[in-house]
Amino acid sequence: MFYRGLTKIIQSLVVIFSAVVTGMVIIEVFLRYLFGGTLYVTEELSRYLMVWVVFLAAGLALKGDSHINIGILVDKFRGKTRKGINLAAQILLLIFLVILLVEGIAVLPYQIDQIAPSMGVSFFWFYLAIPVGSVLMILFLLPKIGDSVKGILRRNSIQSFKHVVMTGKEEKS
Repeated sequence: MFYRGLTKIIQSLVVIFSAVVTGMVIIEVFLRYLFGGTLYVTEELSRYLMVWVVFLAAGLALKGDSHINIGILVDKFRGKTRKGINLAAQILLLIFLVILLVEGIAVLPYQIDQIAPSMGVSFFWFYLAIPVGSVLMILFLLPKIGDSVKGILRRNSIQSFKHVVMTGKEEKS
């Protein structure tokens, strides 16, 4: 229930931010070519909203297993080995996201006094996308790690492990 609600909120924010960016860029092009003028806010706001879109959508991509992976390497393995490689990749990603979260939080205090010139808004609000996106990705990654651990520890995986130990060959799954 929590993940479903969180997903809906993130999807809504991504759609809204993307629509705002698209609308602003269209208006900017229209104003520039027809009137030779521009809105000063458009370029900056669209850039920073895209940062938010990327970090929010990255969490959704992680939830849906839509991130890029090296399938050709992983596909060469079967059974427990494949599950182990996937678990190792998830743990490495978790470590990266924790580092990104810590460093993203560390940079925030330095951004409070920095003001975006055309908008008069603190850069804090734009840099906040880094820790927020990291937390969302961690929240979506933890159940996947749990599922991977459960998959490795299942009875048939234990039997498969025994088969490898006894025969020296891995079972095909």
